[in-house]
Amino acid sequence: MKLINQCLTRKEASILCQTISKIEQTRPRVQEILHIEGNLGDNKLANRVASELLRGNIIRVDNKRMTVSNHSFNKFPEIVFQPVEIEQLEIYFVTGSKDRAHGPLDLHQLEQLLPELDIYDTYIFYRGLNEWKPLDELKQKYLPTR
Repeated sequence: MKLINQCLTRKEASILCQTISKIEQTRPRVQEILHIEGNLGDNKLANRVASELLRGNIIRVDNKRMTVSNHSFNKFPEIVFQPVEIEQLEIYFVTGSKDRAHGPLDLHQLEQLLPELDIYDTYIFYRGLNEWKPLDELKQKYLPTR
């Protein structure tokens, strides 16, 4: 049974692209905090630290005791957050037959294009991903359910 074409709304496309941007800003911080080089995807601690940062929590690392703890940002009101400069993402997508990748696109271009793409027939890839990700999987993972 083939699913009927379904596309993201403009609002969903915007939220998804904002989430991708936040994740990519978080990635270098996690690598710095945990002294990890390379892929973070398979590291459970890296995933946990990234989740806490994405929630807006503060991560404290004690290198002597080899411990990592998270705290609400309210606990440290004197901390001033600095944005992280990230390289502009080069995003690619494939649809249907998957014989030709389209791109590179930046996040703004992707956001404009997403409402035209079938979420069940589109796969996304950029530098931070290990593999092509189905758009419907990204929707389920990063967009709040009603």
